[in-house]
Amino acid sequence: MPYTHTQFPGLTQQHIAAGARLFADRYAMVDALASRGGVVTEVGVAAGDFSQFIIDTLHPSRFYALDTFDMHKHEVIWGRPSGELFGHRTQLEHFRTRFAQHGAGVEARVGLSAGLLGEFDDQTFDFIYIDAGHDYENVKRDAQMSARKLKRDGLIVFNDYTIVDVFSLEGYGVVQAVNELVVAGGWQVCGFALQHSMFCDIALRRA
Repeated sequence: MPYTHTQFPGLTQQHIAAGARLFADRYAMVDALASRGGVVTEVGVAAGDFSQFIIDTLHPSRFYALDTFDMHKHEVIWGRPSGELFGHRTQLEHFRTRFAQHGAGVEARVGLSAGLLGEFDDQTFDFIYIDAGHDYENVKRDAQMSARKLKRDGLIVFNDYTIVDVFSLEGYGVVQAVNELVVAGGWQVCGFALQHSMFCDIALRRA
């Protein structure tokens, strides 16, 4: 069985916000839906490519990169040597070097995502982008914590809204955890972004 958490709710039309939009990719969706100049966190940053897009596009007042920052320990990442991906530095060294020109405006914090999110005051963030652990338990913890840390009118985007990695056949828990959050009440889907291998993104706002 490619995934283990099989008992989860489906979404219905009432869970889709009026005016919800479909986008060709996550870049277009974040550009269209996320507010400028706010406080942002990206949960799981890899080499910082999407971080760069968020910073360049949204010009956040503060950007927090939350990650275990241990990807450099893997010899190969996405078919590339990790040393090549991170410039033969650790993941954390690479990230901090890449964004050093932003000074205190960009801060990297090391640890498990839900625990790091828990360090912030409730209703801190205008935009939270979640791309950390993809198993059900981790996504559920990230979703529940993010719901507390997001401002009332903020935006949460979950990356990789899919049941299974089509390449590794690893089971994901993103669909399950996101659907449970929405169906429990108080949230609606406001955007959906396609991806060529169907590692899609889904955007939520409070209802």
